[in-house]
Amino acid sequence: MIAVSIVSHHHGEFLPALIVALDQFPEVEKIILTINVPDESYLPKSDKLQVIRNLSPKGFGDNHNSAFEECYSDFFCVLNPDIFFLENPFPLLLDIFLNQSVGVSAPLVCNQSLDIEDSFRNFPSLSSLFLKVFFDKKGQSNYQGDGEPFLSDWVAGMFMLFERKTFSILGGFDRKYYLYYEDVDICARVWSINRSVYVVPAAKVIHDARRQSHKNLKFFLWHLKSLTRYLVKNFNLPKRTQG
Repeated sequence: MIAVSIVSHHHGEFLPALIVALDQFPEVEKIILTINVPDESYLPKSDKLQVIRNLSPKGFGDNHNSAFEECYSDFFCVLNPDIFFLENPFPLLLDIFLNQSVGVSAPLVCNQSLDIEDSFRNFPSLSSLFLKVFFDKKGQSNYQGDGEPFLSDWVAGMFMLFERKTFSILGGFDRKYYLYYEDVDICARVWSINRSVYVVPAAKVIHDARRQSHKNLKFFLWHLKSLTRYLVKNFNLPKRTQG
């Protein structure tokens, strides 16, 4: 039913526990693990596991698009290796697709202290970026805390569940982004084909975040380049066409 795509870039320490957890979820029929840089970390045995080892590193979207070529399941899940499960989130994430307008579903993402992370936001704009830089306004979508699924402009690429046909129609992620904003871009395109993006709070996961763009100049420059591409590319793209 679900093929899960994971890209590891020096994330070997997280992989054993993640693979064991995914292997136990009946909805997951395939785990496609891409080793983006050489890593000899231990991998548990699983009949569901397929490993791709890149000869040279690829970008986020390029890796997941390549994994999608190995996907024959009805659903395709993009998952960070540093995600931990409190319980199986997939039944609730799949249920939301009973609404045929749904293009992407995502869980509520929390940090290790169980504080809600900013994994769902409004689309960035020049005005919202000004507020973020000077007033620390991050543009997070409203969540009332009632546990009901809600619409969001976009959700972070750490955990995104697509119906296979939707991901195929979109052509996957834009490979011209190397890192950052691929998730914002694809959600904008989801809305442009009259599909919606939902967060399902009852499905909750833990994210052990590594904010590399805050610590490393190279990552920061990738972030800035991707943001510029997104703003130019999506300037006239219609957003939130429903909901």
